[in-house]
Amino acid sequence: MPCRSILLDQAFTRVLALEYSKRNLRAVCVSPGGIETAMTYSLLDVPPDIDPSLLSKMAPAIGPLLGAPEMVAGVVAMVASEDGEFITGTTIHVDGGAHI
Repeated sequence: MPCRSILLDQAFTRVLALEYSKRNLRAVCVSPGGIETAMTYSLLDVPPDIDPSLLSKMAPAIGPLLGAPEMVAGVVAMVASEDGEFITGTTIHVDGGAHI
């Protein structure tokens, strides 16, 4: 179950969407997963007791462990553009399916 703050963010997004739709404004929550940043580089280190070949065998099934910042930026740009004009009151997960 998502933590309480995530549920509150989603509820807040819906309330904003309802309230501001009268002014032709939209509210969308973009929820990124693990993204490659200076802070997350240490997460890429494989512990010495794990066989690295196992991770490479799993990679096609689970996808990349971390996404690029450009992946999140692309979603935000789309939502902010005319292509996203029919999107409001929802959460878009940009996490490679990790939330499933």
